[in-house]
Amino acid sequence: MSDAAEPKSVDTETDSLQDAYIHLIFQGRDHTGQRHRPFLRVPVDDFYHITQIFRRIGVGNVQTLITFVDSIRIVLAGAHITNIQDALQGFWQIMESMADAGVDEEETNEDRVLAFTYSLLRAKLMTHAQAAAWASRQLGQDITPNAWRKRVDRWAKSNNLAPVEQRKYGRKPK
Repeated sequence: MSDAAEPKSVDTETDSLQDAYIHLIFQGRDHTGQRHRPFLRVPVDDFYHITQIFRRIGVGNVQTLITFVDSIRIVLAGAHITNIQDALQGFWQIMESMADAGVDEEETNEDRVLAFTYSLLRAKLMTHAQAAAWASRQLGQDITPNAWRKRVDRWAKSNNLAPVEQRKYGRKPK
């Protein structure tokens, strides 16, 4: 297994995603060769903004980027991980896929929310219900999970992207 970031599903302690986090688990070895798996809990809202920073750097987002990078540095340093590039390899792949998904100069906020939830749904980091709840909050609309799933599917098709697999938890997709 390579030393890389491994995202975990959204951790929700409430029905809303107000306090939801994505756990980024970093893997690496310290100076003695012992394997560590420190993690960083990133609020879903912050993770969304960070992906937007990667898509389009903006002056107003520089502080958020600096804070996020510093958090990663602290987590990895605390575990004495010396090869930071390897530890971040999986994370960079996730960020690049999100940054490349559906980039368009004329995109709307809804397009950005669709691209973000599409990426998290494809990576199985968020359920359709969680994606709909988060999108509802971001867009100021009441959106059902089924309605958001259909919007994501239409968006993916219009951007020539693979559809999100529909799966029941506890059962493998057919």
